[in-house]
Amino acid sequence: MSGWHTPGLFAPFPAAITAGIVLGLNSGQLYQALGIAGSQASGLMAAQFGSMVKRMLTARGAQSGVYAALLAADGFTGIEDVFEQPYGGFCTTVTQSSDKFDLAALSDGLGMRWETLRVAIKRHACVGTNLSTLDAIEELVVETGLKASDIEAVTVAVTESAVSHSGWSPYVPSALTTAQMHLGFCVAMKLIDGDVFVEQMVEDNIARPDLVEFANRVKVVRDPAREAKGRAYARGADVTVTLKNGRVLGKTVDFYLGSAARPLSDAQMAAKFRRLAGKTLAPDKVAEVEKIVGSLESAASVAGLVRVLHNAPGR
Repeated sequence: MSGWHTPGLFAPFPAAITAGIVLGLNSGQLYQALGIAGSQASGLMAAQFGSMVKRMLTARGAQSGVYAALLAADGFTGIEDVFEQPYGGFCTTVTQSSDKFDLAALSDGLGMRWETLRVAIKRHACVGTNLSTLDAIEELVVETGLKASDIEAVTVAVTESAVSHSGWSPYVPSALTTAQMHLGFCVAMKLIDGDVFVEQMVEDNIARPDLVEFANRVKVVRDPAREAKGRAYARGADVTVTLKNGRVLGKTVDFYLGSAARPLSDAQMAAKFRRLAGKTLAPDKVAEVEKIVGSLESAASVAGLVRVLHNAPGR
């Protein structure tokens, strides 16, 4: 899977099925929609280095799924057995192998286990690879009163994949996406600005001298011990902070707050929603949307939600 941007790679498939169900496609048409979606699945991880295209990949994946369903509805055909094909199929191509995937997992628990209930919700405006580290920094700040001015260096021990994904050195300002991906920059922002949210993560900050200088004091290293814990622990981090007075602080976070293992509370999710939605909607509309979403399971339709969002500023 190295080098693939997974949202752009996987999104066409569930989007095709979802759109197909909405369109009323039969099982044969849904089968063809998956085959069409597979031919559009794509996304390269190099998009994180100074490009705007990373923003597009997830949305493009969803668009591809809708496109696949519309084509299937008109009788267009796709790759048969798109996941199982031994030559040029999705699984063999993405893994570059014939045995590094488990086809049975595609249908295991189908209709009984809902993966959407395990979706992670970020508290910070950055890549998920960085979230455990930011939680560790936050905990050290609360516990010890840690300040950026006290720190000589920071070392973060993570998996080899995380080093490649977010731990390259040095940090050189190029684009907002790069700043969001770079672990050292996010650590600098958390310590200096106190948060890593949409207010802080803006173009004007990506080349700020204080953030750049501190970012390059953060060393990201591979930790074989973490890798040995298994995939469930792959997003964790062991953080060591060396102070200017010689004192050393440490903190380990295996699962960041907002992950499936440590989900946000309803109150925490609502607080994030209000903070973001309030940038576009008036307070009364924010409250209205929150109320509607809270009762969607028993609602006869989503007309009320569509009405509020359709009338939002900028529409």
